[in-house]
Amino acid sequence: MKQFITLVLLIISFLIQVNAQGTSDKPNIIFFSADDLNTNINPLGYTQAKTPNLDKLAEMGITFTNAHAPGVFCAPSRTAIMTGLHASTTGCYNTEVYHYDYPDLTPLHMAFSNNGYKAYGAGKLFHHRAGFMDPRGWEEFFARSQEIKDVGYETGYFGSDVPYPDPHPYSPYYTKTNNIINDGGFLEWGPIANEKAEEIPDAISTNWVCDLLQQEHTDPFFIGLGLYTPHYPNYAPQKYFDLYNRDLIQVPELKVDDLNDIPNPMRQQMINRSRIQQTLEDIDAVKDAIIGYLAAVSFADAMLGRVLDALEASAYKDNTLIIFWSDQGYHQGQKGNWGKHTLWQETSHVPLIFAGNGLPQNKKVNTTVSLIDMYPTLVDLCHLPVQKQLLDGESLISVLQDPASSTDRNVFLPSHDRGSYAVINKDWKYIYYNNGTEEFYDKNNDPNEWYNLAGDNSYRSIIIEMQKSAPAEFHPGATPQSSLELVFDSNGFYHWENKDKSKPAKFVEASVVFSDPITEKNIEFVENSNSTQESYTIQSNKAGQSCRYIQHDRHAYFKVSDQLFSMEDNEMMLELTYFDNGTNLFSMQYNSTSSVVKSIDIYKTNTNKWITKVFMVTDASFNNLQNNQADVRIGGEVYIRSLVIKKHIESLVSVTLTNNIMENGIEFLIGTDPNKETYTQAVTKEDNECRLIPTLSEKTKYGYFSVDNTLITNADNELVFEITYLDQGTTSLLLNYNSLNEKYEKLEIPKNNTNKWMTSAFYVNDAALNNLQNNQSDFRIRGTEYIRRIALRKGVDNEGNTSLSPEQELHSHMLVKVQPVTGGANISVSNDLIGADLYVYNLMGVLQKRQQVNQSEFYIGLGVPQGIYIFVVRSDNGLVSKKVLFLQRWSKSAEI
Repeated sequence: MKQFITLVLLIISFLIQVNAQGTSDKPNIIFFSADDLNTNINPLGYTQAKTPNLDKLAEMGITFTNAHAPGVFCAPSRTAIMTGLHASTTGCYNTEVYHYDYPDLTPLHMAFSNNGYKAYGAGKLFHHRAGFMDPRGWEEFFARSQEIKDVGYETGYFGSDVPYPDPHPYSPYYTKTNNIINDGGFLEWGPIANEKAEEIPDAISTNWVCDLLQQEHTDPFFIGLGLYTPHYPNYAPQKYFDLYNRDLIQVPELKVDDLNDIPNPMRQQMINRSRIQQTLEDIDAVKDAIIGYLAAVSFADAMLGRVLDALEASAYKDNTLIIFWSDQGYHQGQKGNWGKHTLWQETSHVPLIFAGNGLPQNKKVNTTVSLIDMYPTLVDLCHLPVQKQLLDGESLISVLQDPASSTDRNVFLPSHDRGSYAVINKDWKYIYYNNGTEEFYDKNNDPNEWYNLAGDNSYRSIIIEMQKSAPAEFHPGATPQSSLELVFDSNGFYHWENKDKSKPAKFVEASVVFSDPITEKNIEFVENSNSTQESYTIQSNKAGQSCRYIQHDRHAYFKVSDQLFSMEDNEMMLELTYFDNGTNLFSMQYNSTSSVVKSIDIYKTNTNKWITKVFMVTDASFNNLQNNQADVRIGGEVYIRSLVIKKHIESLVSVTLTNNIMENGIEFLIGTDPNKETYTQAVTKEDNECRLIPTLSEKTKYGYFSVDNTLITNADNELVFEITYLDQGTTSLLLNYNSLNEKYEKLEIPKNNTNKWMTSAFYVNDAALNNLQNNQSDFRIRGTEYIRRIALRKGVDNEGNTSLSPEQELHSHMLVKVQPVTGGANISVSNDLIGADLYVYNLMGVLQKRQQVNQSEFYIGLGVPQGIYIFVVRSDNGLVSKKVLFLQRWSKSAEI
């Protein structure tokens, strides 16, 4: 009996211990990141930095000496880390918000919270701008003040409570030049008084995590702590600046002609950037900039030390894994750059240390890994279920168990410029730019990447092999953050909405897809099984896709539904998906208004990929005149996957900008003088004749359009603009139209750089097309744009409905006026907006005041210093109004 009681007590003691530490088979995780931290730390062989706690962490575990970032600056790198997916998979190359485009993805913290962990977060784990923190799945995400929550968890050096050096700015980059500091604080550094050290946001976040480690946790935990340091501004307590003697500082070794073998346009970009290095040299501030950075690194190291001490004093020290990482590195003059955004080693090479939870101690792994490997590694280490997304990285669990077993591999690093990338291993680095230029470096003999060997054909076989590690396709860019609006609900939670009013235009469509069996929609395909006939084609499979093979002397014939497409439907979009193998020519032919068959020649370029091309024609006449009573035919040799034929819904007026411009109720102003703003160019782009509105240095160019006043009058206020344009670049397309207020109103279409022809439609309810713009026009489009077609219809919205949606009804008569007066402003709103919320921000984005609109006219007292302020009204449907005003404290001022 006594032995039985002893056994029971032992079991209870074990269960209590397991309960206190979470579980015995699920380790706790501390996910600790620094921002813009390059390899200037002792564990990676840099001897100038004072980093005793990183030294301690390296002794506790495994240091990966050849780890590389999955992105070239904060936003895409952190998106890749938190989703486990490269930008080439998601399209998040820049500042796109992954949880807007991919709400069904499981980010890393949710993988834990979905599987028995409590997830806690603090600081910069995501991009630091407001709204980038994914708010789902956290037990708590720490914000040090209501102000931080109100703006959407801005996690940079931001807020009304942050301390600054005295003077501010402190850096000689500003005090000894005419440079003006912005809110990013680029190349700003300086000491914070030691007595204010605990007011620095990173210290506050770190202390919160330390307190969290002292609490009792009955479930395993995932704690993410993201420091903003050593990101600029390099602010740290004075005592960390005092660690460094200026006379002993060694600056990076630079090669004078380092840019000579870099291909354009990167070479030109770095030549421009190198003026920053020259400025620092001119004012003798290079050493000071290095000290500012190292002081910030030592401050980050001290924050790590606090967490290590708190963990050591906790009940969880034996069952917790610590991962230390940085999102990307930072150039300090190398290649002419102070910054990141490159594919060179100063950006790509980063710290990565795993320690604790029984891992081998004081080990180094010199083989190549990527930070995108952290997600799948944690899935294996913490026994998380396989995620629904197929992760791009590779698990490092076998290396963590036996560091000596590590073998080298290629790792992939996409650029923020879609289609450009690097492939890296311990011996070589290959860089490809989307303009076809290359760089190639021998890492063993040229660790500084000074000598570009891409032009030496003796390395071509290695380059070809490394190219295989890049994806065959790069996902089109996701929705640009600039086209989104951050929307808060009444509980302070936020989400993103698209602020663009445009939607894809409506089309009547017919299609055939050569799946097996063939799927047809309003197209009759002539399927001939007689191999001697001209219309004989073969059901096939190419690159994993069911398709139709057309031999070189055969044709595929298509008859379009006469119920949907008549002889009068002349403007058509023909969308063909084909396999681009070989270099032969094939053609697509269609019946035209001239009663002859027109031919579109398509040249293959042997990419061995499936390609979709869109061809717009203005002279179609589908009247069953070809062989087999067909309207369209395709002549081989080619594999085709699908054919889609579309026509726009009926528009009242339109203009198609071919070389022979076709007008239907719209007059387009053709300007031929390059010195005039009306100058445009007739060009062919992506196989389509169109008009280029160029960007030239002499003067901004516009395409001007005047509408037939007998068809659309200035009393026709509700209109739909339909625009067919080339989606190239990321600068929004802008259209200005005459409005009821006798001003140019602006329509804006964000672009995603898909390099495809797109058609978008805008509904407006305040049009007054009365020839008031320059050149007696009604609307204009600003360059640089390739425009194919403009069309207008009236009386319906862009869904083809005659009635307005509730959101459009709200937009049709909402009105906000803000009149500056002494000490504040008078606000007047339409009655519909009673119950909406008014926010007032300063130019730093700090919320000054927030109140609910409870009457149509009211006064808001601000008691703020004079300056520029932003008044924002939000309703349940999102942003209603944004007014920017200059307020003087004691006198009336004007709206700007």
